[in-house]
Amino acid sequence: MAQLVRGQPIPIKPGRYSAGSNLWLQVRGPHNMSWLMRYSFNGQPRELGLGTFAMVSWEEAESEVKRWREVLRQGRDPKADRDDARRATEKLRARSRTFAEVAQMYIDENIPGWRNKKSPAQWKSGLKKYAFPLIGRVPISVPV
Repeated sequence: MAQLVRGQPIPIKPGRYSAGSNLWLQVRGPHNMSWLMRYSFNGQPRELGLGTFAMVSWEEAESEVKRWREVLRQGRDPKADRDDARRATEKLRARSRTFAEVAQMYIDENIPGWRNKKSPAQWKSGLKKYAFPLIGRVPISVPV
């Protein structure tokens, strides 16, 4: 197995290169490299992607390996932990709406009570011009 050495050029030949302590650089091409953590959980070999070489520094990848090794020491599978956290985040994201969506819901719900037929258009145009460019995409938690 090839070993990476700090300060030496990064290989561009496809393969996997050990960076020590469960950290590996997976090279698929000169512009397609990513960090992996290789570990074993319940006797099964596992791999956890840590990000691309372009986005994650060697030091950041080592720090992530240390963090996930602590999870392993606690008897948990790092990959399962990360997947659970991602699912929880996606669940929260699905429950939240943007300011623009909530504003549109408000307008739709209040149209019947407005006497002036121009009011919905005025509300929409004012929000579109002044509020949406600044906060239109901001997520707002509302009961679903």
